Amino acid sequence: MSKRPVQHSFSSVTLFETCPKKFWHLRIRKDVKDSQSSVGEYGQEAHKHFEHRLMKGKRLPMDLQHHEKVLKPLADAPGEGMPEQKLAINRSFEPTGFFDEDVWLRAIIDYVKLKDDRAVIIDHKFGKRKEGFDQIELCTAVFACYRPEVTQYTGAFYWAKEKKFTRTKITPSDIPAIWEKFTARFERVEHAVAHDEFPAKPNGLCKNYCPVKSCPHNGH
Repeated sequence: MSKRPVQHSFSSVTLFETCPKKFWHLRIRKDVKDSQSSVGEYGQEAHKHFEHRLMKGKRLPMDLQHHEKVLKPLADAPGEGMPEQKLAINRSFEPTGFFDEDVWLRAIIDYVKLKDDRAVIIDHKFGKRKEGFDQIELCTAVFACYRPEVTQYTGAFYWAKEKKFTRTKITPSDIPAIWEKFTARFERVEHAVAHDEFPAKPNGLCKNYCPVKSCPHNGH
């Protein structure tokens, strides 16, 4: 099998770290598809309604109207609202087309509110709340490649089940450390691809959630 340049994303690097074998089947060989959970399907549909509310002022459907008290102030806040930003950069940290040949890293940002030299970067989450800000930090670092004039970032997750935000402040001086952290993670993926090293890694997802049925740990 010929080697193709590795194209990274937050989801792909976390998939690799969860189980290299699963990563190989889903992202390299592509002989298995990951089944979407009911939470994933609901979240995908809710994302669309959130986007339509924030950008077009469309009324939320009945089952999502309890989020109006959160989305209205966000939509009404001063600045430019930017939904569903599909961003990509090359290895020189330069913006490129999302499907261009030189793509090194892709990031999708659910919503950005940009005002002068400040940006609020938001990711909507419909599953169980998790600790940490790795994903929002990576999105911010990619966004900074497009808008280097921004001097202050607020990264936020909106946890829909709790109707609460978790936030972190990021400045341009923080960006190099973010890149250093993620570059090391990406290099481990690239090493595995170059040397065909994709061992199975047993974890809590093996029993009920892994689509790689050929794995000896599946169901255990």
